[in-house]
Amino acid sequence: MIYNDIELRKKHHLPEPKIETDSYIAVQLLEEQGSVTFESVKAMAEELLGSYTFSILDSDNTLWLVKGSNPLHLVHFPDLQLYAYASTQEIMNKALKTTHLKKFRHTVIETKEGDIIRIDRFGNAQRGQFTPKEDDWHDLHWYGSSLYGWDYKHEDDTFDNSYAALIELCGYYGVEEDDVMYLLEMGYSLSEIEEFIMNPQLLDEVFCEGF
Repeated sequence: MIYNDIELRKKHHLPEPKIETDSYIAVQLLEEQGSVTFESVKAMAEELLGSYTFSILDSDNTLWLVKGSNPLHLVHFPDLQLYAYASTQEIMNKALKTTHLKKFRHTVIETKEGDIIRIDRFGNAQRGQFTPKEDDWHDLHWYGSSLYGWDYKHEDDTFDNSYAALIELCGYYGVEEDDVMYLLEMGYSLSEIEEFIMNPQLLDEVFCEGF
């Protein structure tokens, strides 16, 4: 989820895309630079504000993994000359069991926010870094939730747009919209709820406190 795609499109004088997804701004920024390199990927990632992890496949069959704040689980099977990746370890484990790949020797490659991992078509991996843009929920200044009749203030966005983006995030982590509503009733802001959604252990602790 990219929060500043509209602003970046205006800043770089980029056309409105036919593809209606906020993350397409990443493609446009790379196209503007004319190549996919560590420098161009770094420049693109450092302009983005939001919750994301990207995979990019270029024309040379080189895979780029750009680790933002969203999870990434990367596994290497050296004997098979294979890399596999998923958003979480749980999803990866289910996939490995289903495909019977679990029996092969493999290594988990640790990743952290700000990593750029380049894997060429021969399986050679290189790592670079970028500095993630500070995420302050798009400079949203809360005076309460409009769902409950309170006022809010923001220059570019609305509560409804931010709430819709948060519900979209829930779909990636298996969190129900009713849970978001409950947390709002408890007085948490959207930025706090976003942090809970992306940290299941923390979310469980918050719900336990509520009961």
